[in-house]
Amino acid sequence: MENLKALFLEIDVNNDGMISLSELKVGLKLSSLEEAEELFAMIDDNEDRRITCDEFLAFMSDPSAEFFMQGSVQAHILNKDSDE
Repeated sequence: MENLKALFLEIDVNNDGMISLSELKVGLKLSSLEEAEELFAMIDDNEDRRITCDEFLAFMSDPSAEFFMQGSVQAHILNKDSDE
């Protein structure tokens, strides 16, 4: 869970406690706006166009999200590891 919190904080580049659509796309290195919008809609539970840390953690902790997120999050983590 701490890794997911750290990932949230890394994606939230303006440090406002929320993830925007553009932050999500850039932060997870998603290949298309369509992919980012689809994922954003899945995570933004209350549909306020902002992803809170609680929404992010709830989505990432849900086993049903594992298939969709597997590639994006793993790619992000692998890219981060290769940068170090």
